[in-house]
Amino acid sequence: MGLVALGYAAVSVVAATLLYGPHLQELKYPAETSGGMWAAGDALLYVIIACCFMVPTVFLIWVTARFEAFYTAYSKFLLGLNLSASVCLSVLCLGENYVGQSLITLCLYRLLWLPFTIVGMGISRLGAMHRSVT
Repeated sequence: MGLVALGYAAVSVVAATLLYGPHLQELKYPAETSGGMWAAGDALLYVIIACCFMVPTVFLIWVTARFEAFYTAYSKFLLGLNLSASVCLSVLCLGENYVGQSLITLCLYRLLWLPFTIVGMGISRLGAMHRSVT
């Protein structure tokens, strides 16, 4: 568990370093950094950082698969998280006539991060299969 925590700390330092450069650019050139190309670069940076955080998460899931009580609670949380994607898709289908703009935005962000939760589910399944074999 200590190595997993060290992995998260290392990724956090790398993420902070990667985010600090664009922040300095925004402070120096506020008008230039408000365009769409900067927004696309920021979005790509966030995806790269999320992928970096997935690496220690794989090891965390692999280690915690040995503890049945924790892993059961984690599995229930992951199931609820992934069921919320269906609710968010329904909210997006309702549109602005029935739902507020802030809830639509929240649901859109939830659906944009869906690939990462699906990868998490796959890794969790592999961890559960590994636990049942040993």
